[in-house]
Parts: sequence; C-alpha cells; structure tokens
Amino acid sequence: MTVTTTYEFENCETAPPFYVVSPVKLLLLTIFTFGCYNVFWLYQNWKAYSKYNEKKISPLFRSIFAPFFIYDLLKSAREHGDGKAISDMAVVIVSMAYIILFFIVGFSLVPNPMGHLIISFHFSYLNGTGLLLIGLMFWIQWRLNIICGDEFGKSNDKLSIENFVWIGFMWVAFTSAFIWSGANKEEAAKWGLTTNFTVTKD
Repeated sequence: MTVTTTYEFENCETAPPFYVVSPVKLLLLTIFTFGCYNVFWLYQNWKAYSKYNEKKISPLFRSIFAPFFIYDLLKSAREHGDGKAISDMAVVIVSMAYIILFFIVGFSLVPNPMGHLIISFHFSYLNGTGLLLIGLMFWIQWRLNIICGDEFGKSNDKLSIENFVWIGFMWVAFTSAFIWSGANKEEAAKWGLTTNFTVTKD
C-alpha cells in the first residue's frame, strides 16, 4: 500500500501556494513550445506564491531570470512542506543542477541566428542536457503538487485550446524564422543533424 503525504493550507482551495499542473502536461508543453513554457511555468509559480503569501514581488522578473531565483522557489517550497516534500539537501542539489543545465542549454542558443534556434534546440536535447533540465522541472512540479494536495496535478492535466494555440504559434514563429534566415545544409551539418549533406566551401 502506498501512502501519499498531502498538506492542507487555509487558502489552498482558492489560492494554492504554488502552481498546480500535471507533470506530464508540463513535459509536453515544454517540449512542444521549444522550452518557452519554462518561463510561463515559473511565472505561474511565483504568481501563486505572491498571492498566497501576500508578498509584493515581480513574478515576471523572477521567471525571466530563473537561475537567480530557483533556489528561493525551492526553499519556499521546503518551508511550506515542512521539509517533507522537499528536503534541505534536495533544495541545494536541484537548484545547482537546474542552474548548470539552464546555462548549458542557453549558451547552445546564443551563438546562433534566430533562424537556427530550432537546430540549436534539438541539438541541446539530442546531447541530453535539455532532457535533464525537463526532468528536473518534472520533479520540482511533482513535489509542488504534493505540497498543494494534488500529487499528479489532476486539477490541471488537460491540454486546453489556449495550450494548442500557443503550441501552434510557437511552431509557426520558429519555423518562419528558420526559413526566413535561409538555413542551409552547411548549418545543419555543422550541428550534426545529418550525415547525408555534402558541404562545399568557396
């Protein structure tokens, strides 16, 4: 028999201390929005935290500069869960891993033109760093859900029309930028996405 620990909060029904979403939904949206859902996910967590604790913070600022605030988010989660959902050691280890992976994935995009973000994005996932980052997000959300009394995020586990709209928008935007930039065979071969291209130089 599996026993799941949940936590009851005074305002949890109307305003949980953190964002509740199915970890599987989080994974799918992160992949299909080329990682951009990460910002929205963090924004929603800081927004819920701010509302529940009645603290004046900037959720947008903290979500954009995620590496500098991920430790604070996990520390707050540890305090809300009395150290049972997230331990002190987990706060430190997961924060460090998130920061390292975040910058590895981020720096893989910096040297490339906007149109080559698709190539760069897939490259970061092919070498495993992006998958590890998503894995951390998956684990963090699972623990946040436990704290809010909804371990599997059943209250928010369906893809909405808005989700599909954003997925479609991101694919159109990234694909258009890729085509507009004149991405060529040489660039794809550079990132090791194919072995069938013959690259010629003048």
